[in-house]
Parts: sequence; C-alpha cells; structure tokens
Amino acid sequence: MTALEFVERERARLRRLHLIAGASLALAITFTVLSLGVLLLGNARWIALPRSAPFAVWSLIGVLDVGVSVWSWRRLRGDIARGSVAATIEREQSLRAGA
Repeated sequence: MTALEFVERERARLRRLHLIAGASLALAITFTVLSLGVLLLGNARWIALPRSAPFAVWSLIGVLDVGVSVWSWRRLRGDIARGSVAATIEREQSLRAGA
C-alpha cells in the first residue's frame, strides 16, 4: 500500500464519520426542538398562542438543521483535505514532515 492509498483510505473513513456525525447531530436537534415544541404547544395551548407559533417551531427546526449542514460541510472541506490528513498521519506516526 502506497502512502497516497493510505491517505485516501483515511480520507474516505473520515468523510464517512463526519457525515454520520452531521446527520446524527441534525436528528438530535430536530427531535429536541420538536419535543420542546410539543411541550409548548400541547394540550391545545397552540390555540391560545399566536397563530405563528407552530410555524416558528418548524422554522427553528429548519434553521438549526441548515446550520448543522453548513457546519458539517465546512468540516468536510477543511478537515478532510489531503494535506491535512497526511500531516495528521505524519504527526501520529512520528514521521518527519513531508514523509
């Protein structure tokens, strides 16, 4: 196995882990805000609240999920660059820079 193949294998693994972490975080945020919205709007309290309250809950979920997606995309582009992965492997293996 060449060094480039090793770096590419690690990049693929990191990409997969970042995608799983981003999807898990988005699901966790969605379910948390949804459950808080149920507590807020449950037992017909949504009738007494302003008409836009349910839309505000759904908008908050959408905004937070978009924020997680942007965060995940930036992490994918920055942390999984070939040079970044190679430098991390070199540090972990105690190799000299550029090896």
